Amino acid sequence: KVALSGEGADELLAGYDLHHAAQRASKRQFTSFFPKSSLKLMAHVANSKFKKQLELMIAGGWGSYVAVEPEYISTNLTNQQKSDLWISFNENYDSYDVIRAEYHAAKSPNPVDKLQQVLSSSWLVEDLLEKADKMSMAASLEVRVQFLDHRLVDWAMQLPLDWKTGNSKEGYTTKRVLREAFKHYVPSSIIERKKQGFSIPIYKWLETDLGDELFQKMIAKDFLDDWFNIPTLEKIFLQARQGKKNQQHNFWVLYTLGLWKKRWLSIN
Repeated sequence: KVALSGEGADELLAGYDLHHAAQRASKRQFTSFFPKSSLKLMAHVANSKFKKQLELMIAGGWGSYVAVEPEYISTNLTNQQKSDLWISFNENYDSYDVIRAEYHAAKSPNPVDKLQQVLSSSWLVEDLLEKADKMSMAASLEVRVQFLDHRLVDWAMQLPLDWKTGNSKEGYTTKRVLREAFKHYVPSSIIERKKQGFSIPIYKWLETDLGDELFQKMIAKDFLDDWFNIPTLEKIFLQARQGKKNQQHNFWVLYTLGLWKKRWLSIN
C-alpha cells in the first residue's frame, strides 16, 4: 500500500500566492518597452524600493525585479535582525545572496517563471520532498509524488502562464489548469476554498503557559546562549507571546534549531 502526495503541484502549476506575483508582474511589464535611458531617469526619481527594482531591470531585464526582496517562501529575518540576534554575525555575509543567485540562474525572462524555477530547485527539493521522504520512511510508508512524474513536469514547464495563474482579462487565480480540469468532478466549495497547509496550532500554544516553558528552555545554558543574544531572544518571545505571527514563527524556528544543536553538536 502507498500514499499519494500533492508535492510539486504548487511549484509546477503556480500555487501558493503566485497569482498575486503574476498580477504585479503584469503591471511592471510596461518597463520592458522602455529604453534603458528612460529607466535610468525613472530610477533617479523613484523611491528606494522601486529604485532598486528599476536598477535590477536595467541590468537584467523585466524579470529581474523579483530579486530585489528577494521574494521567497521562508524569508523571515532581515540582515539587521540577524545582526541583532547572532553573536558572531558576519557583516560581510548576506544570506539573501543565496536566493538572488537562484534568481539569476533562472533562464526565463518572466518573473513568475523565475519564482517557480527557484521554488522548484530549492524549496521543493531541500524542504518539502526531504521532510516527506524522512517522515514516511520513519513510518515504513511509501509515498508517491505523482505531480513529479517527469512527463507531467515536462508538460507543465511548457504550459502558458495564463493556464497557471489566470490573467487580467479572466481574473487571476492559482493552479488554474487544475481547477478547470476538475470543476465538473469536485464540488465548487472545495475547488474555490482558501489554500490551507498541514500545520499544528503551535503559534496559539506559544500564547499559553507552554510558551513560557519553551522560553525557559531556550535561554537555558548550552542551548542557544553561545550563539545568540539572550535579550534579543527575549524580545522575540515577548512579541510572539503577544500574538505577532512573524515572531511566533521566528521563535519556533529558533527553538527547533536549539533542539537540533543540543542533539547533534552537544559535547555530552
